[in-house]
Amino acid sequence: MVAAVFGAGAIGAVIAESLHQYYGDTCFAVADSQRSARYRNLTLNGKRTTFPWRSSSDPVTADLVIIAVKGYHLEGVIETIRPWTAEHTQIISLLNGITSEQIIGRAFGRKDMLLSLAVGQDAVRRGSEVTYTRKGKILLGEASVPSASKRAEELKNMLVQGGVQCEIPCNMKKALWWKFMVNTGINQVSAVLDAPYKAFQQPGKPREMMLRSIEEVRMIAGFEGIALTDADVAQWLDLLDTLSPEGETSMLQDVRARRKTEVDLFAGTLINLAEKHGAEVPFNRELYQKLGEEKKQS
Repeated sequence: MVAAVFGAGAIGAVIAESLHQYYGDTCFAVADSQRSARYRNLTLNGKRTTFPWRSSSDPVTADLVIIAVKGYHLEGVIETIRPWTAEHTQIISLLNGITSEQIIGRAFGRKDMLLSLAVGQDAVRRGSEVTYTRKGKILLGEASVPSASKRAEELKNMLVQGGVQCEIPCNMKKALWWKFMVNTGINQVSAVLDAPYKAFQQPGKPREMMLRSIEEVRMIAGFEGIALTDADVAQWLDLLDTLSPEGETSMLQDVRARRKTEVDLFAGTLINLAEKHGAEVPFNRELYQKLGEEKKQS
């Protein structure tokens, strides 16, 4: 299998390394020469990564393209990805939010892209060092039910064979909204409070704020035909308890590193959907404003 990973950050690096360990040098990360030179000394839990880097200017046709860049880089990376794809190439997006497959599908003329997401990772990247206690897993499937199509099963098997845990939920569209609910809750609140996972693993103000944001997502999801239940929230809280207490959400890492955040993917998307349905999401408007101020200061 020829697999090209675009975006070897905390999540992308873990996946690229796992696939490379099984499939060899046909699994690699792609970047321009400046970025790849900067990350050739990338380490995972103190061990130097072994997956190769290929120049974005020297494409080969890939069987699988994994997009793991930040949401605000997606539009720019699409043209870089195009020469690496052919009709048979599977493209999966591990971007946060609920819109990336629509954007990619339009760009590549694919109305029926598989939906996918990464969940359960607690990887943190600081400079060229990535640390984690949980690799997490990839969920993927068709946008419609049932999700267990032939192509989804084949891709799942390729990933599992390569050491990447992968599952096909019975309702992938709901799974994508579940991840959106989780991210819109904990990512934004952790960034505003400068708080790692341990702040949310026990009762208190951070957890209450996270749940307040989650309730607004559940309301808008209902307007969109997605029923996010109390059991779905409980599932997240159970998963949260398994993450490293000192671990950090991706948005908290961005704020601490003074990088641009993905607030537009979370609160921004929710606010737009709320306006579409004539609803109000005051807490996420507040988070959007606060994180917007962070963005101006960075």
